[in-house]
Amino acid sequence: MKKHLISPLLLAFFIQGCGSSSSDTPEKPQETIEYTFSLTAQLTNDCGVANAFTDVELLLQDETWQTLSTHKADENGEISFVTESEFINYTLVAKDQQGSEAEGLNVVSFYQANSATPSYYQAQFDQGLDNASCECVTKDVQISHRTFAEQISVTSSTNFSDWTVIDNKNTLFEGIKVCRRLEGTWPLNSFSISGTDINQK
Repeated sequence: MKKHLISPLLLAFFIQGCGSSSSDTPEKPQETIEYTFSLTAQLTNDCGVANAFTDVELLLQDETWQTLSTHKADENGEISFVTESEFINYTLVAKDQQGSEAEGLNVVSFYQANSATPSYYQAQFDQGLDNASCECVTKDVQISHRTFAEQISVTSSTNFSDWTVIDNKNTLFEGIKVCRRLEGTWPLNSFSISGTDINQK
């Protein structure tokens, strides 16, 4: 009976050959998706004309509200940056001032905002308003209406400072301010008075 001997060197070659016959296919690197976030800050004057507002900055933050980066508005009131996150947390810090009040800051935070959706910020900063393109009038208006036993409340689509009952058929709206663009048309406004009649209805 014949015996066939395989040398150790040849056996090792066979083992190595079997191990290397299966080749691993290299994985494709995952494609990075980038999103461009944009925000426009505006300051609207008394006749509805919007201008760029630049005194605002954006703090991009992580899930624990730690600041990752800071972005300031450009001369057009725009903030723009590229992120790999589809949803982001951020805080806006903007100058704020109304009427005769002192200047302060308005701080507002946004949670999981869609970074691909354009955002807008409407500023309130009366000292920075440009009303050169506006014509405004302020006056008192007396409204005649049905007879009430008592007038309870009033509303209007425009601003007014106060109201006074003249009699049971007349109510005075005081300090009504109405504005229009130069050479434009005056806006239409509504006024309403609520009250009770002699049957308390």
